[in-house]
Amino acid sequence: ESLVNPPWEVIDQGFDAVFAFLKRLYDCENSDSFDLSHVGLYWPPLCLAEIEKRLNEQQGEFIGMPHLHHLDLSHNYIKELPSYMKVVTNLRSLKLDYNRLETIPPFVSLLTRLGVLSLNHNKLKGFCPEMKNLLSIRSIIANDNKIDHIFDGVARLSTLLELSLNNNDVGLIPDVVMVLS
Repeated sequence: ESLVNPPWEVIDQGFDAVFAFLKRLYDCENSDSFDLSHVGLYWPPLCLAEIEKRLNEQQGEFIGMPHLHHLDLSHNYIKELPSYMKVVTNLRSLKLDYNRLETIPPFVSLLTRLGVLSLNHNKLKGFCPEMKNLLSIRSIIANDNKIDHIFDGVARLSTLLELSLNNNDVGLIPDVVMVLS
């Protein structure tokens, strides 16, 4: 039984776009990566929510989407991340470059295995305080946004090797960040 109907943004683009989306979805089933870059999405695909719903309806423990490690949603029109994104609990990398994000929602802290978070070229003004719980994060890349301060919990991120905030509005860099370098 099929879980997914392509998002309306894809359907509006015609047959070739629908076919390409379905092929990417098929490829994802045999891989740990899901590449939805350059698709024209306004929201992450509802297939994530449909999978979450099915898992919640089953008896037993909710385990999220255990096989998905890399999700690329870059070069789309996404303005916010809906709560159903919390099902991707085993993500190692999340690419959200070149979208229209203004905030990072608190549920991102549930992505405890996340190692790389790429947020270049959005409209972010800052980070949610819950990001201090990303204890596996090695790289946060958020160049070309509107970020005006570094979140307070950055000192807790002991695995953080790269914090790139070029072309933002950050004025003062806290001493604790200088220790990271």
